[in-house]
Amino acid sequence: MEHVAEDRVGQLIESASGAFPPAGGLKERIRSAIAADAAAASTSRRLMALLSGRVFRIAAVAAAAAVVITVFALWPSNPPVPAVKAWWQGPPSAWAGEISAALEAFESVTCRDVWVVVDGGRELPTSSVGAFSTSRDSYRRDQYDGGVLTLTQWYTPSGDGNMYQTDVHYDKGTYRIMSHKGSYGAESPVSRLTLQIRLLDRADALLGTRVMEGRECVGFEISAAKYGDNPPEWKDRIWFDVQTRLPVCVEYERPMGPADARKFVERRDQFNWAPGLGTDFFRPVIPQGFREEKG
Repeated sequence: MEHVAEDRVGQLIESASGAFPPAGGLKERIRSAIAADAAAASTSRRLMALLSGRVFRIAAVAAAAAVVITVFALWPSNPPVPAVKAWWQGPPSAWAGEISAALEAFESVTCRDVWVVVDGGRELPTSSVGAFSTSRDSYRRDQYDGGVLTLTQWYTPSGDGNMYQTDVHYDKGTYRIMSHKGSYGAESPVSRLTLQIRLLDRADALLGTRVMEGRECVGFEISAAKYGDNPPEWKDRIWFDVQTRLPVCVEYERPMGPADARKFVERRDQFNWAPGLGTDFFRPVIPQGFREEKG
């Protein structure tokens, strides 16, 4: 385009040279001016093209950024996290068996054994507290009254397939031995303490969570009529540590009479799952000088 303009100017100068004789290299000066102007015009066009390309690219980047911003604006910054269902909210058939299998590993267990009277939802003070211990073939119960040991009861194999029950009354200085047909059974110690585990799929109520012994626990209530020949008003409750899934408290609630609103509750808590008890712990010991009770 620059060459075309320069040639056209040259033709005009040549045609006008007859009327206006060239003076002092006018033609060359005009050509130089035209060339400079053409160069400037070329530079200007290149600059415009460059700027146009840069503006286009800036506009494209801005448009892409706008799309990204729009996408992020539409995408929630804190998407909702689906709630995790607690293990006890699932079907008991999925986890009760796992708990029972884990408890089979324990050879012996000890716990506190407390008997209380509940009247109108209020527990009456009691001074009678026991310690209950069980192994795979025996159990032992130590009863305290006001902190003083008053009774120890052993339930041990007799050697002929039956069981001996030996009661030693320290406050009376007496003892008594009774024979029972049958054995203690083949159940694990924990199964004897927590019969309710096998009945969790038939629980009557989920008691929710509460803090017991400094741990968060979840409880279940089961009618005692679902095992043995027990009346429907007998209620059992069992509470599990939500972290370890081990029993923390077991309660057996029994009305004191048809016309009596009071209830008798046996509560087992403060479990020790690895007490390391030896065989001698379950062997009856009768203090010297104690007399035997007959009948």
